[in-house]
Amino acid sequence: IGFCLNRTLQRTMKKVVVMAQPSEQIQRIVNMCKTIGFDVAYTNTVSSAKEACSNGDIYAIIAKLGDGNKETSGQLLLETTRKKYPTVFWTFFSRTASSSPKDRCELGELGANMITASHNELETVMKIVYSQDGSGKHTCMYCGMLSLTDEQLWKHLTLYHIQPKALSCVCPICKHDVDNIQTHVHQKHPPPYHQIEPRNPVSVYAFALVVVRRPSDGKFLLTLERTQRGWWLPGGKVDDGEDFHTAAVRETKEEAGVDVELKGVLRVEFSQGHGGARMRVIFYAEPIDEAQLPKSIPDYESCSAVYVSAEEIPKLKLRNMDEPAWCLYVAQGGAIQPLSVLTREGAPKPAI
Repeated sequence: IGFCLNRTLQRTMKKVVVMAQPSEQIQRIVNMCKTIGFDVAYTNTVSSAKEACSNGDIYAIIAKLGDGNKETSGQLLLETTRKKYPTVFWTFFSRTASSSPKDRCELGELGANMITASHNELETVMKIVYSQDGSGKHTCMYCGMLSLTDEQLWKHLTLYHIQPKALSCVCPICKHDVDNIQTHVHQKHPPPYHQIEPRNPVSVYAFALVVVRRPSDGKFLLTLERTQRGWWLPGGKVDDGEDFHTAAVRETKEEAGVDVELKGVLRVEFSQGHGGARMRVIFYAEPIDEAQLPKSIPDYESCSAVYVSAEEIPKLKLRNMDEPAWCLYVAQGGAIQPLSVLTREGAPKPAI
């Protein structure tokens, strides 16, 4: 059902035109509009609907898509009235159109404001339409609707003009130049009953840990942390401009002295806290050269590194058991995901 609303808001008669073939559904819509307070003109052809639009202060047109006949086509009515009535709100009441992405896009491009098959949604919109009483001082910068209050403009911009491209203009409420009037009014001038949650940027700290297993004997590479913190997995913070994969290889070399090849991903973790968020990726890797000895010269990164069996790990003094437990997980045949699960945005999809 196409639904068209004229918003000059300065006349007292608020008229709705309903164009559809008779049915219980349509009668329910007509009764709903009358209950709200609209004067309803019911028609079943394009020509009679256009005539009804020209007589009186038209606030809404409600029409079905039609059955292929031009005289009952809601789309034709939309095409022939949209420019003539720029302040109207168009809604198609149609189960077919509301479930079709193609119809939604095409009707939206023609100027439809809403497509629905819900009586409740239509009633909600009609009440908003009826409530605009012409008591304000603002003019819509998109369609030219007059006499909108601050609250009415706040509702109007999202209900009527959410589909057009962002508009840069002077805000009629605060008189500031803005790049996107819809976003500006919605966030800066909400009515008192609508609280906008602040959206502060979140700092995300990224870390990479690496479970390194030597294939020849199945032993795992651990590093001895400084200041007597115990044994742990090689890993650390991802540097600015660095990806997780590069950080994982670098940190393993710095903390354990071993060059590795990443083979897969064990887990991607994300934790939100009061001071920011932490994202951590736990990789599985193998040494490129098994003959390469682990680190033995102490420095700020670590004291040293060594290969140990899975059975030895629980017996060591560990920084904590949570991370080294991934070694036991791998030793027991735990699943290892492909490296492709972690990639940059826009990267090619993995082969099927």
